[in-house]
Amino acid sequence: MLPSPRQVGAQPFLAIARNDSESNLARVESFQIQPQRAQPLLGHGGMRWPRMTVKPGARRWRGSLRHARNYRPGTVSGWDICPDSRDTSDGEIMEEPRPAATPPESAPHVVITLPKGMIVSGITTWAVRLARGLATRGRRVLLAAHTEPRGFTPIPAEGVEVVRIRGEGADTARDLPAYRELVQQLLTDSAGAGGRRIVFLPSLAAGSYATVARLRQEFPGVIRVVGWQHNHIPYDLRMLEYFAPTIDRFVAVSTAIARRQRIRLASRSDDISLVPYGVEVPPSPAVRPPLAGRPIRLIYTGRMDHTQKRIGAVLAMSEELQRRRLAHELTLVGDGPASDEVDQWCSARPHARRCSPSGPRQVADMLREHDCFVLASRYEGLSVAMLEAMAQGCTPVVTRVASGAEDAVEAGVCGELVAADEFEADDSVGRNMAEGVASVLARGADAMGAAAWRRAKERFSIESHFRAAERVIDAAARAGERYGSHREADGMTVPPDAGERAEEVLRELRGRRIALWGAGRHTNEIVETVRQSGAMIAAVLDDDPARWGERVQDGEGCGWPIVDPHRAIELGITDVVISSWLHEEAMWARREIFERVGIAVHRLYGGRTACLLP
Repeated sequence: MLPSPRQVGAQPFLAIARNDSESNLARVESFQIQPQRAQPLLGHGGMRWPRMTVKPGARRWRGSLRHARNYRPGTVSGWDICPDSRDTSDGEIMEEPRPAATPPESAPHVVITLPKGMIVSGITTWAVRLARGLATRGRRVLLAAHTEPRGFTPIPAEGVEVVRIRGEGADTARDLPAYRELVQQLLTDSAGAGGRRIVFLPSLAAGSYATVARLRQEFPGVIRVVGWQHNHIPYDLRMLEYFAPTIDRFVAVSTAIARRQRIRLASRSDDISLVPYGVEVPPSPAVRPPLAGRPIRLIYTGRMDHTQKRIGAVLAMSEELQRRRLAHELTLVGDGPASDEVDQWCSARPHARRCSPSGPRQVADMLREHDCFVLASRYEGLSVAMLEAMAQGCTPVVTRVASGAEDAVEAGVCGELVAADEFEADDSVGRNMAEGVASVLARGADAMGAAAWRRAKERFSIESHFRAAERVIDAAARAGERYGSHREADGMTVPPDAGERAEEVLRELRGRRIALWGAGRHTNEIVETVRQSGAMIAAVLDDDPARWGERVQDGEGCGWPIVDPHRAIELGITDVVISSWLHEEAMWARREIFERVGIAVHRLYGGRTACLLP
């Protein structure tokens, strides 16, 4: 039970303590605050009380020490009060003394970069929603959207200011002139607004952060940066560490990400805020027809890909439900590299269909028509699609990923969490997902859907998200200048010893017919090493159909063709070398597509001790 609100000055607040250690939950019996000198806590927009004394009392309260340093019995140092957030591991509300909002006329401009353009993704949905919401509060927010990869349909963004940046992905040398012009235009538009700053929220790519770091040098005193970590993967955290000198504030979208940030960015812990996503929640959950006498309706919304979303496991789930004779309908909404594969699978199964991506209203309508939302991701930060489904009373059946799922879903109450290792085979995960669907049916889909709606309404409202985002952005805008902030993107996706590792593997494969797996930056960076090794490269394999038919230039004018991985056997490939650091583990987990036809697969990084030839 929470202690009652106390008064500090004229401001009420609820104090909650929590230890960064997941297992060391403190038992606090009662407390009193000693507000020695209230200090601004810029990372949260709240106030800090450097010391809180805990005194024994009759009432016991099982709390947790949140963001506490130098903890010893009876004392919490470095106390902070977090805005509009919840300790979702315990479900406890935290309030804070709220500073006055920055007046719109002096609020900073905001630019969110989208190096993959307006593709279907949770990050794009979040960016559109945030931009639209802040615009209604009198703020100017622009989405800097790059060209979408071929095969992706841009999602609609009505009521949002979108600036188009030519070129796919993030490349500082190519993109810098366009971003420089964007900054200059914003400065011209706000002339007379006296020192108005521009806060950048780079997304997804090291190149975006590198471009913004360069802008910060060129426009001193103008550019500020918020590092918003959306995914719980090592690359994203490493990127924030690398670019930390250029970043003013850090945001984590889940408790797990916040915990990791505070460990890895310990010296910047005051600059870290937990800001979960928010979604629009209707006044009541949708009323669905009784399940008796009809199939259960399952829906997945998002990218059709194997690397993160593990779409193959969703298809395997349906196959397992069919085997169990559990009648169901499966709707998959979205596009991506695996779209053709999904379409082919659906064409032989009348109970399944794929729909092209739609606007948010259409997606909400579809969610209200379905009983369960299914998601088999290898990793997430906090799935926006899952929250949208919960808001419509559509019960989530999702993999128990390291981040986000447990913040939102209480297993057996408002959804099901499915056991799945990040690199577990699709068939195995599919069986577990099918068991999750069966569990929802046994427990009652309507009751669980209503509980999911309540959870979304209580914890993930769009208004609290807007308020928290505003506070972080305003805190970044108020931050002082940072020095020594120049950073390049090189090395963020390609380790410095990539060429040496490739040379070592290729040396052992001389005389064999080889394909490199991955047509991205990693392969482009090791081209010269590969060429000088004398290895016989027959093709470059890539999962993205949009790349098939292109070539990776090999330095000799001809280039290696980019082809479908499933064509490896017809091309006479004997060995496949994974050419990726960022995605190596996920690709290694899928090596069975080659090994089952006698093709050896080799990796350059984690876990490789030797090249074993068949």
